Amino acid sequence: MSAQVVREIAKVAFFDAVEMLAIIETLEASNTTAAQAAVTAARTVPVAMYIRAALWSRLLSIVTRAYARSRPGDLHAQHAFDLLIDPTVKPEIVALGGDVSTLNAAEALWAKCRADHRLPSIHDYRNKQIAHWGTQNHPSPIIND
Repeated sequence: MSAQVVREIAKVAFFDAVEMLAIIETLEASNTTAAQAAVTAARTVPVAMYIRAALWSRLLSIVTRAYARSRPGDLHAQHAFDLLIDPTVKPEIVALGGDVSTLNAAEALWAKCRADHRLPSIHDYRNKQIAHWGTQNHPSPIIND
């Protein structure tokens, strides 16, 4: 059962990654001189600002969701990696066609992501500026950091 949940989370995470890349590409394209000029010429600056804010909110929601505390029934990355702690889960995944070296590499990469110094700032920004309104405990994340 747990192995199947991990595989399901991997599928969801793949589509999240594709969506994150699309949002990032869109945000980067909106920063070009040509895009800025077109928005200004069309007199749609306020609309573009709302769209940009919505894209950032969506991006932050997807990213922070992956790191949320794991609870039964969750389908995010942290839950999958918590399930992998159970010594019976990896062999189950391998029996379903998974590769142990790929799982080990994923766990190592996840540990590196969990240790990223920017994570508290990103979570704080999401919690105090996007999902709720309040005073941040950390500086806002730097986009190019």
